[in-house]
Amino acid sequence: ELELHRNELSGPLPVALAKAVNVCRIDLHGQGEVDRGFSGGLPPGWGSLTKLEHLNLKDNNLTGTIPGQWASLVELQGLNLERNHLSGTLDALGSLRKLMTLHLSHNMFEGPVPDGLGGCKGLEELIADHNHLTALPASLENWTNLEKLSLSSNELGGTLPSLEPLASLRRLDLSYNRIEGFRGNGSVLDTLEYINLHSNNLHFVPSSFNRLLRVKELYLGNNSYD
Repeated sequence: ELELHRNELSGPLPVALAKAVNVCRIDLHGQGEVDRGFSGGLPPGWGSLTKLEHLNLKDNNLTGTIPGQWASLVELQGLNLERNHLSGTLDALGSLRKLMTLHLSHNMFEGPVPDGLGGCKGLEELIADHNHLTALPASLENWTNLEKLSLSSNELGGTLPSLEPLASLRRLDLSYNRIEGFRGNGSVLDTLEYINLHSNNLHFVPSSFNRLLRVKELYLGNNSYD
């Protein structure tokens, strides 16, 4: 394990770490104030860390895209890239089927959430607020363990996949997008405790929302109701 979080380290991420092929956890988050800490790109060579299970690079000053070589991090269970300046697509993550937590908020990622991520049966949290993501995977039927889905302030539009398969979902935040509706008439399971669909293009409130007995907070304002 390598844990050096909350220091004042700076400069590029160490390329030589690619040789630490037995490392299972790297935590380098929180290196100083905003726009401080590690800078430059994500090292493509880290794709050789095939035993890596947890990677936390949150709160740095990293730029560029997720290297295609990172598709080889097949043991990765937790990835946190929040609050950097990363961009490009999430395509390299589509093969990481063991992911349980994926935190990508406050970057500039674009394009759809890869269909491959829809196959992550163990995924519990997908949090990617404040990016430019345009779509969810075509099918969410494998996300039965997902508890938190938060994609606020992205560019999701049109009709999204049915949320009915999300049997464990407790928190749903898709506010500040351009969503018009959901397949399956917007039906959701009664596990939800928090729903935020504020500031979209919804034309009606799904009737199933009347049966959500566990909901403590519900935000549906600023939409396009008829």
